[in-house]
Amino acid sequence: MPKDYIYQQFFKEMADFSLERGNQLLKEGLTDSEANETVQPEVNEKFSETALMQFVEDTADGWIKKVFSDMDTEISLSDASMRSFLWHNSELWKEGFDKSEILSSMILEMSDHYQAYYLDLPNKKRDALKNRYFVLRKLHGRACQQFREILWLLRGGFADGAYARWRSLFELSVIAEFISENDEQVAKAFIDSVEEKEGKDYNWAKKAMCFASLNPRAKITFEMIRSQCTIITEDWKKSYKESCQVVHASSLGTFGRIGSPDENMIISTGASDYGLALPAVNSAISLMHVTLFYFGLLDQMDSRAFIRTIQKWLDILIDCYTTIDTTSFPHEQVSDNRS
Repeated sequence: MPKDYIYQQFFKEMADFSLERGNQLLKEGLTDSEANETVQPEVNEKFSETALMQFVEDTADGWIKKVFSDMDTEISLSDASMRSFLWHNSELWKEGFDKSEILSSMILEMSDHYQAYYLDLPNKKRDALKNRYFVLRKLHGRACQQFREILWLLRGGFADGAYARWRSLFELSVIAEFISENDEQVAKAFIDSVEEKEGKDYNWAKKAMCFASLNPRAKITFEMIRSQCTIITEDWKKSYKESCQVVHASSLGTFGRIGSPDENMIISTGASDYGLALPAVNSAISLMHVTLFYFGLLDQMDSRAFIRTIQKWLDILIDCYTTIDTTSFPHEQVSDNRS
């Protein structure tokens, strides 16, 4: 039978009081029956429901006091444990993390050159694509930041958190492709949707020719936009749905966590070195996609060279993470969605 320690302690005090008070009354000359009749009302008053609630409050206050007294020791132990894990995780995944860092730095450096080229264009040529360039540059900057966020989560050993964050990065890649494949009106509608307080939905996409025959009252969904993409193909739907499950309080997201080898045996409550390859690879591919659509807007040789360099580095990065994953956890395989 499970023990309710607080309840047991409360009733122990009640029993002790009853026994002590009864013995006292017996010493004063009362009979057992008289003592019991006298003690019971006193017990009921002293150990009422209100008294029980106060006992719980006092116990909680005592525990809080103990937490404060033990806090320095507990924090020291926690810090030591965290440092130990971070060192281990960094050693295990070092080659992959390093290649992710280089990918991020490489893209940012190329972006500076790309922007400089755009700013040197004649005004007429810049005006012809100013809305698309503005949106894609913003999307690209956001994607670069989210990639860094995912890398921090990976370093910290939070595969599910990284995979959930990848969902947002994937959505950026879809919107980036859609913007890049449509005209200035669509990009302008995307920009204006913020001021019209419609930035939370996708109705700005109605400006695209592919949705021209749509009922004016119909709402554009994310999947409708993705279905128009030729780079972000149907192959990505499974991974995207899985990442949505990680975000929501679903059964799959609860029982099928990617950061735990067997959630039925061990319930993960903190960092783990397991399952990091999938979000690492997916985030790198999605960042490459957003960069591809951004750099591809200008038809220049430098941009083509930038894109090929990133694609080649991406192949190296994927092979690195896959090797670490299959070597350290041979029963698992990383899906390869590179394109």
